[in-house]
Amino acid sequence: MINDILPVLGISLGLTVFLEEVFAIIVGIRYSKDLVLVLLVNLLTNPAAVLCYYILAFYIEMNILVLKIPIELAAVIIEGLYYRKYAGSIKKPFLFSVSANILSFGTGLILNAIF
Repeated sequence: MINDILPVLGISLGLTVFLEEVFAIIVGIRYSKDLVLVLLVNLLTNPAAVLCYYILAFYIEMNILVLKIPIELAAVIIEGLYYRKYAGSIKKPFLFSVSANILSFGTGLILNAIF
């Protein structure tokens, strides 16, 4: 199982960091410290969220979204708290967190449906 999940963790993290960094730049985040913060926050939350999902999915037979949504909400809250505490140029940290996560989560859903 561990050999199966490592590529998933890497792809998920890489795609999430890419999408959320691009999103940050598009919405006007230019302060390098805040761009590094986006990376660090995702290094903290993304692998934990993916692992939680796979562990829960292994033990609990439930609709995928029923499992994923509470995990994503937790990630959004944690990220928002970090952005609020440490970001210099992210004026609405929870809105930024929600928006960035909708982008990366939605992209993941689309890619999973295609592949």
